[in-house]
Amino acid sequence: MDFAEFYQATSPRTLRYAYGLTGDLAQAQDVVQEAYIRAWQRWRRLSGYDDAEAWLRLVVSRLVFDWWRHLRVRRNAPVESPAPVPPPSEDTMLVVAALKKLPERQRQALALHYLLDVSVASIAAELRVSEGTVKSWLSRGRDNLATVLTAEMSQARMGSAADVAELGRRRRRTRVAATVTAAGLVVIAVIVLTTAVLGRNRTMPPPPTINPTGSPMVFSPLRRVGSMPLDGLAYPEVAVQNGRAYVIDTAAPGVRVLAMNLADGSQAWPRVDLPPAGPADSVLVGRILITPQVVMVLTGTSTQGVTTTTASAIDPATGQKRWSRTSSAEPDDVQVFPGVAVFADRAAGTIVGVDLQTGDTRWQVATPAHRVFGMTVPGDLARSDLDTGTPTMGNSEDQLYVSDGKETITEYAASTGNPTGRAWHGIPPNDGFLAYNGDIYIRSARELYRLHVDDGKLSREYAGGGVTAMSPCGLADICLIDVAESGGHNVVAVHDGQVKWTVSVPRATRLAPVGLALRVAGNAANDGAVVLATDGREVLRTREDSRVLRLDAGNLLVCEWTNERSVRLSGVPAGAPQLESLGGLDTAQGQLAAEGTALVAVVGGELVLYSMVG
Repeated sequence: MDFAEFYQATSPRTLRYAYGLTGDLAQAQDVVQEAYIRAWQRWRRLSGYDDAEAWLRLVVSRLVFDWWRHLRVRRNAPVESPAPVPPPSEDTMLVVAALKKLPERQRQALALHYLLDVSVASIAAELRVSEGTVKSWLSRGRDNLATVLTAEMSQARMGSAADVAELGRRRRRTRVAATVTAAGLVVIAVIVLTTAVLGRNRTMPPPPTINPTGSPMVFSPLRRVGSMPLDGLAYPEVAVQNGRAYVIDTAAPGVRVLAMNLADGSQAWPRVDLPPAGPADSVLVGRILITPQVVMVLTGTSTQGVTTTTASAIDPATGQKRWSRTSSAEPDDVQVFPGVAVFADRAAGTIVGVDLQTGDTRWQVATPAHRVFGMTVPGDLARSDLDTGTPTMGNSEDQLYVSDGKETITEYAASTGNPTGRAWHGIPPNDGFLAYNGDIYIRSARELYRLHVDDGKLSREYAGGGVTAMSPCGLADICLIDVAESGGHNVVAVHDGQVKWTVSVPRATRLAPVGLALRVAGNAANDGAVVLATDGREVLRTREDSRVLRLDAGNLLVCEWTNERSVRLSGVPAGAPQLESLGGLDTAQGQLAAEGTALVAVVGGELVLYSMVG
């Protein structure tokens, strides 16, 4: 292998590694360029190594961490008199700006734990909070940094091997020694992202993964890969999760569940048949919760005004039913958290935590529960679609919030049912809650409030004519629909009490995240729908009855139904807001899902797997 081949094969991985160590894209590119120049100068000897790439990574590590060691020496050296301090570099300002997107407590916890090597227990004692709270700050902080840096990484580009070789020749002629410069605050991102890159885990499992987008997807007309029969399912609903498609039918007597492997279209396990929850004419609602830990099927029946919910837990790996349980909680009042299902029974005034593996009751709390909800984090927005179809996802965080319907919200640990010691009173009259990225947003008729859970501060974020909907829109922003007295509809992005942007979208009534972007739609078919980027730019305009699915960090799939069973499909490459036709299918709403390059749809009595790339 010559140097050009070596460079082409290894430079993308090396850049990702350097980016993980520096947390700054421009700095990572400088470090990688320096490392390859040194490799080119030693190529005659280096080409004979068993693992030349390992040598390259070692050079990258030394370039980054030598600078940090020198910085620490300078910081600790005694200074007799202060010297003039130059202004911060542009790179430093960019890094600081990125880190400032994190809440203060997250930044503080990351700095103490990763920069100063302070234990979780010591941080908890110093900041006078529980260890669980500190772990939550660390988890959310890692998640937020990974989201920001992954988005930047998708724009990364390196020069050619010829460019590197020319720099090496110039270096050899002029004997100019290059130095590596970086910003001190980058070290927080250094350690945080090195944890993810190298697989180290100090106190918490890694945050939800957001798949990087190396380049825009090269779409092509649908290509059939495989299929499996649906065994007479009447009204199947389709969802995807972690490389597998699930098909659920709650219309038949009982409930039927199938699974397909997205790798080859094969059936993952035999069909699961669950018994009816009650008489055939008493079925009230069916709901599915799919997480990597469980496929939870919920069916509700109503007899003389009394609701009974039957919950059945299925192992997603084997298809084996783990357990079934009946409850007087409404199907919509059942939530899935890591390791536990939470049943909020409003009539009985109890909340019950059930072990996902065994079905045993872990805990029970007697408390009025008007509303039970969990905390959404930016990593959750990596999920394909949060707004359409019966199958939905669970909560990735352990925090459980209970509103008493009056003026108090109380926080519990979902895994144990224990109160965390945090409760907030004086909550204003409201029309709903949204917990996102460490804050609870409270929507009233005309205003949006934010409850900062770390310090209990309640602030009014926005006041307008009529706040009718809200949704996450980006790493740390909340978007809302404000209906003016004149009848105009505006989509407004708010951050820390400041309006970042406002976009007029006539007749807008609904918001839903598509990754970090935002889909805005009306109620009528002729209203249409738009997808807005994190800066408010219109990325796409589609039919109102369409679906926009997130395939990975940047590529999208637009599904536009021309009638009840005919859909037109278009791919949208990352960074290029144009529709590329993939063809059409005869399938209904809720009977189509996609992930990565794979699309599954109910067609002709089968579940068919398609590839969207050539």
